[in-house]
Amino acid sequence: MSLNKYYPPESFDFICVNDGLSVRFSQSEILNDPFELNTVFTKLDPLLKKMIKHIQKDESKSEQTIKNIEGRDRSKFNEITNTSMSKDIGILSLTKNDESRPMWAYYAKEHTGFMVQISDKFLHTLEPNEAYDIFKDINYSTKRPKNVDIYESFNEVYYTKDNAWEHEREFRVIQELEDIPLYTTDTNGVNVHCSIIPEEYIIKIVLGSRSSEELKEKAKFWIKNNKNSIELYKAETCQTNYQLIYKKVEM
Repeated sequence: MSLNKYYPPESFDFICVNDGLSVRFSQSEILNDPFELNTVFTKLDPLLKKMIKHIQKDESKSEQTIKNIEGRDRSKFNEITNTSMSKDIGILSLTKNDESRPMWAYYAKEHTGFMVQISDKFLHTLEPNEAYDIFKDINYSTKRPKNVDIYESFNEVYYTKDNAWEHEREFRVIQELEDIPLYTTDTNGVNVHCSIIPEEYIIKIVLGSRSSEELKEKAKFWIKNNKNSIELYKAETCQTNYQLIYKKVEM
């Protein structure tokens, strides 16, 4: 199975680095869906010890956390839990859709950017997590998860989205941010955690139909200096149908 990621043109130098692809595991607070990891927990009865261990690493706040749980202050409990999840969990959103014109438009900056296709074999190099699946297809729904248990419903929380996003066919990878190297801090003060997908797992790069000659030359140079087996394509508009045709670029 191949997985894909769309990018704007200005991100090329940040994404395509020596020896591979630099991918960011993003906090839910910076993603474009306000429902991401913004969960309404409806079952608050797991063992208190387990709950505190998961949601609160800051000992100075543990006493207040206990009060919120014991008093069943659900709104405060949800706020604390979701804030903690946002800080602790990193999300890498990939897609099985390699011909999405909407994603070319809004993720690849009106078709001026590029798409990278990756082999799913890289997933098996990741460390597993006993509490939840570290990669999985997104389940799309019109309803938010019900009867959500803070300690038993990780997969339901991490892999359920509004079906308004169904066209994206998202395949998600979840990692603890503490396990992902900290690269820098962005202009909003949010930590940027990035991991390298080795070049051996990169299948091809596709340039957008409105991409520049400069981006094409950058891509060619990067491929020649990293792994010549990576293929380069350029998207073109079909003359008869509303679809994009990917034509191979000679190296």
